[in-house]
Amino acid sequence: MAVRAYDIDPADDGQQKVRKVVGIRVGVSLEALPEHKWYSIEELLARHRDAADDFSLAGFDFMHAPGGHAPMIDFHDNPLVGELLHQLRENDVPISLICHAPVAMTAAKYRVDADGKVSINEDHAFKGAHITTVPEHGELQILDGGYPKIPGEETRLAFFVDVALNDAGYKVDVTENMAEVLVIWDDTHGVLTGNGPHAVDEQTARLNEIVQSRKNAAARA
Repeated sequence: MAVRAYDIDPADDGQQKVRKVVGIRVGVSLEALPEHKWYSIEELLARHRDAADDFSLAGFDFMHAPGGHAPMIDFHDNPLVGELLHQLRENDVPISLICHAPVAMTAAKYRVDADGKVSINEDHAFKGAHITTVPEHGELQILDGGYPKIPGEETRLAFFVDVALNDAGYKVDVTENMAEVLVIWDDTHGVLTGNGPHAVDEQTARLNEIVQSRKNAAARA
């Protein structure tokens, strides 16, 4: 198996033509690759709280969650997601959410203690945060023409992310033009959001600025 690294020319207007091959490895088998364990949120929180474990969320430079429709199921109204958000904020870790992933903020009303007991606080620390996401009118456009159709049936979502976030008490800004990039950094709440996959480059650049700024500030302290 060959593993290649490519240097992509950012001026290719989305065509992503390969400018040059910058590295190549040959003869790597899957068996030779290191095995990694992927932790659930529940496991990460348990390790973070374990005084005997050297793992800590405070060691993260940032947390980023990608979008797509999966977060509308996995992140929405999920107590463990809410606890993770609060633990990250309390440890001064920037939270980056793009596309549909800001729906995670609907879970911020929840806290989960070390024994698994769930509590709800509607007036939580993230309330009123300034964020962006995929707008309802954009979803409707995609639902109308962007997905496979079953004859005689409609493609629909259970809810719209921007509506759910508004209802949850957030300040939500969206764009009328779906192609327009919008990235919002709410420094007070430590949350960075982007309005879709087309915002990834600007959001990545902004996240890098935030992380480097914090590292520079820590070095001067």
